[in-house]
Amino acid sequence: MPRLKPKAGTALVIFLLGVGLTFASLRYVKPDNCYQLCINEPCALGSCQAGEQKAGFPFPFVRDQERNLGSSPPNGWGRVGAEDYIYPNLIAFLFNILFYSAIVWSLITLGKRLRTRL
Repeated sequence: MPRLKPKAGTALVIFLLGVGLTFASLRYVKPDNCYQLCINEPCALGSCQAGEQKAGFPFPFVRDQERNLGSSPPNGWGRVGAEDYIYPNLIAFLFNILFYSAIVWSLITLGKRLRTRL
């Protein structure tokens, strides 16, 4: 198996960490208190409009699918569920990977500079 050059290996690690952190950001769901679909205005506490709840940080890339209410079970309307992960916003997903990769790269670079000064 061919060995990767050190910079290519570092870039691959940074990219994979960026992807992992992007998937971990799916735990960030806003608004976080949606338990049922809101039909009346204003919405009662614990309910949201269809398509209002989103997941991902800093750019939400998974959202409750409002257009296809038939694509999710009725108890999943108004909130992000497993059926909504099939239709991610790929551009926001890529921006999240770039965001987290830039943070990881900055931390690695800072660590290397601090290590050379000590």
